[in-house]
Amino acid sequence: MPESPWREGSAEWAGTKEQSTFGGSGLRANRGRSGDVVMKEGEVIARLREIFKPAVRLAGQLKVGIGDDAAVFSAHDSLIATSTDIVTENVHFNRSWSDAKSIGRKVAIANIADIFAMGMKPNFLLVSATIAKSDTDSLFEIARGIQVEAERVDAQVIGGDLSLGDRLTVSITAFGEGERCVLRSGAEPGDDLYLTALPGRSLMGLTQLHQGISVDQECINFHLVPERDWESFERAGKFAKSMIDISDGVAKDAREIARSSRVCIEIDSQLVMKHPDFVAVEKLASKLGLDVLTTILESGEEHTPLFTASPNDRSEVESFAHRIGRVTEGAIGELLLDGDLVEVKGFDHFS
Repeated sequence: MPESPWREGSAEWAGTKEQSTFGGSGLRANRGRSGDVVMKEGEVIARLREIFKPAVRLAGQLKVGIGDDAAVFSAHDSLIATSTDIVTENVHFNRSWSDAKSIGRKVAIANIADIFAMGMKPNFLLVSATIAKSDTDSLFEIARGIQVEAERVDAQVIGGDLSLGDRLTVSITAFGEGERCVLRSGAEPGDDLYLTALPGRSLMGLTQLHQGISVDQECINFHLVPERDWESFERAGKFAKSMIDISDGVAKDAREIARSSRVCIEIDSQLVMKHPDFVAVEKLASKLGLDVLTTILESGEEHTPLFTASPNDRSEVESFAHRIGRVTEGAIGELLLDGDLVEVKGFDHFS
């Protein structure tokens, strides 16, 4: 196994210092009612190294892995993409709903989706976390969740950092590689707008959690772990002129494409309603007292591609994606629904 950049530093975990760079005297591992077991930080790191296994596909690229001040990998002749996501307890997840492994999977999915949305393949991940002294068991479960998703795309965790804090926070930096990148700014008037999956499940799952009900457990599970078929991103990337990962909702993310490309995007509700999953989404939205189109347009954390493609490729693209609108020369940077300007809503950290 490659050496690891989960390195030991000098700060104390169970002492007086508030933060650590992987070192120190001890970190408390919660073992339940039988009492706490003090783990040396080196033991914590050793456990993490066991969880984060090397990816065979990347053996030739990884030059320095876990164990040094930084990881080193070769780039070949490809483009390199990198993206960072951070999730914080009571902002991005609620621990009364989410177990630690699900938290790890969800933050990994968000990072992996960002790389795929650039038309690239994720390779390496750096993982950092802030945890309480008594929460090492959760740390290991988070790591196992991240590893599940890394293995699904044959990526590898190559390092990270740890710190003590009052609230659980996890951050992942993902690196990807490809011969071309797909930007948000590539849409042109006349292009078609596509989805590969109909959004809505994440918002309907979150609604049930907020209301303390269980009308559809599949939607709840999807909100907690929005597992996707990554092949849809790869197929979209072959045709996409612009693309974005739906993390904040179709409406908000479509407007991001419109603004970046300096075009107008129009969504056609009749096309949306022709999606094969529309009836099922409409039925469940009705049970939850939600408007179906609003649900589809505003559901965040869906992590499915929203992309534009040339109408010349329509027959091929429609074999795996569903057309929901078009790009026009209308109001630059705006989103229209059936010709009317949309007041864009969606997730906003600062709203």
